[in-house]
Amino acid sequence: MRLAHLSNTLCRYRYRYGNEEQLHVAIGEVLDQAGLPFTNEYSLDVKNRADFWLDGLVIEVKVDGSLSAALRQCDRYLKLPHVTGLV
Repeated sequence: MRLAHLSNTLCRYRYRYGNEEQLHVAIGEVLDQAGLPFTNEYSLDVKNRADFWLDGLVIEVKVDGSLSAALRQCDRYLKLPHVTGLV
């Protein structure tokens, strides 16, 4: 339920950005407006850092790189016991 709410909240907006940092700012503003508390650059463990952490839910943002690399990263995150969902 929380994951669906988060995903629906993020999808209500169009994002204009020139780089990943600008997209992070825009997503942070959306989360703030929706009253969803989050932590930026949350350390999941010594090797993994999530772009956004929402008490078990992770938002990972990619604007460059290969799809396969992004999927491997997401797979690592989802294998961690404290990660309950990922967007």
